[in-house]
Amino acid sequence: MIKRKSSQLYIRCSSVVQPNPGLCEHCGENVFQCVKCRAINYDEKDPFLCQSCGFCKYARMDITVVCRPLPGVQPITTDIERASCVESMARLLCEMEQTRAQLAAGRTLCESLWLQSRPLPPICFHVESPDAANALIAAVPPINHQQPAIHALLLTTTHCKALHEELCMQTQQLIAFREELRSYDRSIKTTPLLHQAINQGFYNASSNCFGCLRASILHSLAILQSSCDDEHCLEQLLNSDVVFSTLVEIGRKYEPVREEVEMLLCRLSLENEKGTEKLCDLVMNGKINGTVLARSLNTFPDSFWQQKFRGLLKSAIKFNDHDTTLAALTIIDKCLIDAKPLRKRIYRKLQQRRRGIKNDGSQVTFSHLQGLGS
Repeated sequence: MIKRKSSQLYIRCSSVVQPNPGLCEHCGENVFQCVKCRAINYDEKDPFLCQSCGFCKYARMDITVVCRPLPGVQPITTDIERASCVESMARLLCEMEQTRAQLAAGRTLCESLWLQSRPLPPICFHVESPDAANALIAAVPPINHQQPAIHALLLTTTHCKALHEELCMQTQQLIAFREELRSYDRSIKTTPLLHQAINQGFYNASSNCFGCLRASILHSLAILQSSCDDEHCLEQLLNSDVVFSTLVEIGRKYEPVREEVEMLLCRLSLENEKGTEKLCDLVMNGKINGTVLARSLNTFPDSFWQQKFRGLLKSAIKFNDHDTTLAALTIIDKCLIDAKPLRKRIYRKLQQRRRGIKNDGSQVTFSHLQGLGS
């Protein structure tokens, strides 16, 4: 029966039946009557499910069963089976160690990507073994450096989630092996096998939150950059050793915050002779890469661009760094392209002077041009 406004639809002959009295005009059946025991539920008047005999002919029941996989272990009855179980546990421990190393490498990559808000630069991080690095590179899809960092972070977190689930399944399998060994050893009255974690350092119970530390560092660097707009704060930052020694050292050792520290140094050198000199000294002493000067020239052009460009060329010659040399050549090419219209205008004016024509096209005498030239 299907309710349609104030009428009933009888399933057997598919004809519309009025709710009162509920009898089909074609076959004479009662739409509220069970087709098996002929009982009528006068309370609910449900023709699909009979309340007397439980017969259900036209109803559909959807049953959802939620299951989770459980590890299975063959029962151990002999010492040979026990030795085979121990070998399986040893192989499983090796697989778990590889999975754990891959998960640690993926977590480090996620932390590095979490701090990036610009197009992806080259990222360097420590990996426990070459096998874990190769497995991580093979598992993560190719990432385009022009895409935002959140895309790479999404791919990496998806892979880390799969690794975590795999590690959980391996751990459950290991526990099942140990329980079966314990049961067998208890049955033959031998020393039980104690469960010991393979690496206690992998589980971190520290109260420090990486997200909070990351937000605090980025917030502090953002405050320092905004403080450069105030002349008094800018002077204190230039005279302090926190920026040009401590932060530079942190950025050199910890790659995820290196880009933010370099942006702060570029901001400090904007239209400031003292900041420009300190930035050039850091580059010439090898504390920071020469590409910082190139970034300053491209992002924060100012009146001290000649001094920065001179320092960039000296750094490229001194350290023979390919990245610095390429950045210097790129800036030279950009300057030549930008100066091309200006060179054309100068050449046009010189041609006009030679022909004795002013900029507006009026004729002038050659003596007047000589007077202008003198």
